[in-house]
Amino acid sequence: GGFVIGPPLAFAIYAAGGLRLPFLAPVVLLVLAGLSLRVRVRDQDQIETAVRTKGEIRSVLALPAARAALLIGAAANLSIGAFEPVIAKQLTDIGASDTAAGLTLASFALPYVFFAWYGGRVADRFGAYRTAVISMLCTVPFVAMFGLAETALAIAIVGVIRSCFDTITTPSGSAAMAHASPFKLLATGQGLYGANSSLMTGIAALAGAPIYDVWGAKALWFASAGSMLVLTVATGFLAMRAGAWNPKPGVVAPETIISADPSPA
Repeated sequence: GGFVIGPPLAFAIYAAGGLRLPFLAPVVLLVLAGLSLRVRVRDQDQIETAVRTKGEIRSVLALPAARAALLIGAAANLSIGAFEPVIAKQLTDIGASDTAAGLTLASFALPYVFFAWYGGRVADRFGAYRTAVISMLCTVPFVAMFGLAETALAIAIVGVIRSCFDTITTPSGSAAMAHASPFKLLATGQGLYGANSSLMTGIAALAGAPIYDVWGAKALWFASAGSMLVLTVATGFLAMRAGAWNPKPGVVAPETIISADPSPA
C-alpha cells in the first residue's frame, strides 16, 4: 500500500510545503510510532550469536542451485537499482508535471497489489527457476524501452508491463532460494538472497545515475537490459547444471540434505 500511495502523496506534500517537507513528515511519523512502543528485553530472551554463522553461509553458497537463485536476485534487482535514482529525473527531463510524475510512479506498483499472488502460483506450478528465467527474459525488452520512451504515458505503460513480469520474478526468486537451501538453513538462504539483491540494487544505483548524466537514458537502459540478459542466461545455465530447472514437486535435492547441518560432529 505504501508503495502505491507514497509517490503521489510525496508529490502532494512537496507541492504544499516545498522540498523539505516530504522528508520531514516521515521522520515525525517514525518518531511518534517509536514513542508508542514499549520494548522489554530480559536476559532469558536474548539469543546467543552462533559461532557457526560463517559455516552456514558457506554451506548454502556451496550449492549450485543456491548460487543460481542468487543470480535471480541480482538480475531482477539490477534494473530496479538503476530505476530508483533516475526515473524521477527522466520524467522531469521529458517535461512531466509533478502530478504526472507522481501518478506514473504510483502506477508501477499496481501490478504488485493485484497480481503478486498469481506469480507465486506460477512458480509453484512450473518450477521457480524456469519461471524466473522466462519472466526475466520477457522483462529485458521492456527495460530497454525505458530508454526509448519520450512521454510520461509511455514510461507508465512500459513500467506497468515490466512490473507485471516482476510480480512473477520476485516470488520465483524467493522460492528458488527456499528450494535450494538446506532445511535447517532456510533463514540463512533467504538472508543471503535479500542481502545479494540489496547489494545489486545499490551497485546499480551508484552506476546508473552517472551513466544517465553523461550518456543519457538510452545508454543507461540499454546497458541495464544487456546486463540483465547476461545474468538471466547465466541463471538458466547454472540452474540446468544443478538439476533445478524442472524439479519434481516435493523432491529435495540430495546435496541439500547432506549439507543440512553444518555443525561439527
